[in-house]
Amino acid sequence: MTVNNYAVGPEAQLYLGNLTLYGQASVGQLTISDFHGDQWGVRAVARYFVRKNLRLDAELDFNRTDYDGTNEDVVGAAIQAMYRFDETPWAVFGRYEFERRKFETSTQDLRANKVVIGLRASFGSDSLFDEDRNGATMDTYRPASVINTK
Repeated sequence: MTVNNYAVGPEAQLYLGNLTLYGQASVGQLTISDFHGDQWGVRAVARYFVRKNLRLDAELDFNRTDYDGTNEDVVGAAIQAMYRFDETPWAVFGRYEFERRKFETSTQDLRANKVVIGLRASFGSDSLFDEDRNGATMDTYRPASVINTK
């Protein structure tokens, strides 16, 4: 079985003091063997810097896949806190994600909750704030659930 998924689209960031508003839109296609689904999605993220190395995030996502006239909608939301240790590239973070998948032909939906705690290294920036304000984010949606391809 061959699985391919691609998406293309623009992203934009708006800086308002300690607040960054980030948006994404995409179109693409999901292919599983001979099966094809057209996709589109939008994503909005707000990042607030309490201090230069303490960032709080809130995120909303919507993605739709059209399987020959039947839609699957995925709505997601996430919150995250990240702290980078001063004078180091190391940051710790905690993230909670909620996701709801619904096929228009079904009365039921699938829901997923995900908690992630991690350690991250960033090189070439002095702080989380500096990293945010220099260069594109190029961050993508991280689904809380996985498509079963077997």
